[in-house]
Amino acid sequence: MCIIFVCFVLGVGVTAGYGFYLGNPRNLAIGWDSMGNGCGYSENTKNYPMLYFPQPPSADALVDLKSANFEKLLDTFNSGVCVSACPTGITSEPVLCYTTDKMKTNFKYKDC
Repeated sequence: MCIIFVCFVLGVGVTAGYGFYLGNPRNLAIGWDSMGNGCGYSENTKNYPMLYFPQPPSADALVDLKSANFEKLLDTFNSGVCVSACPTGITSEPVLCYTTDKMKTNFKYKDC
């Protein structure tokens, strides 16, 4: 049993080392908007480092989650947009954002 555990730990170590050596761990910590742009990561979004979800989860999100209906929940997560700063809660104050295709097609989100 101890040999299996040691093999598992070695496997995790090799996998992590491979990921850090050939990958970019920073990609795990940044927010990604609905078009796949890394907020503050790419040249287009360097002035927009924060991720904001303008469409809040519906009241039925927990019910959908419990019944394994992930379509509506995933739609909420696919509405993310990169913004220059977090909104203050004052709706008349505009927020600078990097406009996504989803915002262009939905009239509610045409302006940040």
